[in-house]
Amino acid sequence: MSGLACGEEKGENVTGYLDRIGAGLILSNAEPFSYDYVPDLIVGRDSQLSQLAAIFQQIDDHSVSCRVAITGNVGCGKTVLSHVFSRDLQRHLGSRRDFKIVHVNCRNHPSKSQVLQRIVTSLDSRHPERGFGSGEILQSIRKQLQSSREHLILILDEVDHLLRADKGDLLYQLLRIDEGRESRGTISLIIISQEQVLDQLEGAVLSRFGRSNHIRLEPYDASELEAIAKQRAKLACKEGTVPDGVLRTIGQRASETGDARVAIELLENSVKQAEKAGRAEVLSDDV
Repeated sequence: MSGLACGEEKGENVTGYLDRIGAGLILSNAEPFSYDYVPDLIVGRDSQLSQLAAIFQQIDDHSVSCRVAITGNVGCGKTVLSHVFSRDLQRHLGSRRDFKIVHVNCRNHPSKSQVLQRIVTSLDSRHPERGFGSGEILQSIRKQLQSSREHLILILDEVDHLLRADKGDLLYQLLRIDEGRESRGTISLIIISQEQVLDQLEGAVLSRFGRSNHIRLEPYDASELEAIAKQRAKLACKEGTVPDGVLRTIGQRASETGDARVAIELLENSVKQAEKAGRAEVLSDDV
């Protein structure tokens, strides 16, 4: 055998283990397994969507701003709920009022200046990153929204990190952004936390925010987690590759935490186990 032929055979043997990559025995689209994926429909949160609609029932009035706190344990759907609601709001009322949706994760941006910079650059990517105080940036945000005739729906996720840093000062400023102005209705707020953050607000901030503007999410139960796994399996996997019995097992296992992320990770890992074994169907033992 020539050296070239031997080298080709050796190369095939070395890379043969890669053949299963992209083979797609079960998985057809990995995106629904990702942490940031937002489905068209949110499972098990219909009543909370209705509560949000009630709190925002006058948002089509251009002089109105709304605010709500969404709290609950890890994995109970707080962030997805806020994204689905704001997206649906934009779709449903976009012809009556222009909305600009900005999401800020306060774990990644815990200071007042970082949050403000994230907001202003979401409105104008050319805005300088340095040289402006918080009051100047707030007015810049207001002017940009007024000139574009947009209403900002600001989602402050994991807001407890911001509150620990500034004691609610930025929330107070955002709630007062229209004070002394002829035009109103600049910003609506959705704040999200694992903690009961309203108890952390000073009286002046809480008075403006409103204690009743609060939605508490309970952990998912086994049937809801099974439904979440079924939704993601339908979006991510080939038809018939993840049986109902497997989805039930995932729901039961994940119910120990009530965490949707656990259910999705169990499903993803089960698919990986089955494909690793060369099978085109997930078994309960893969969970």
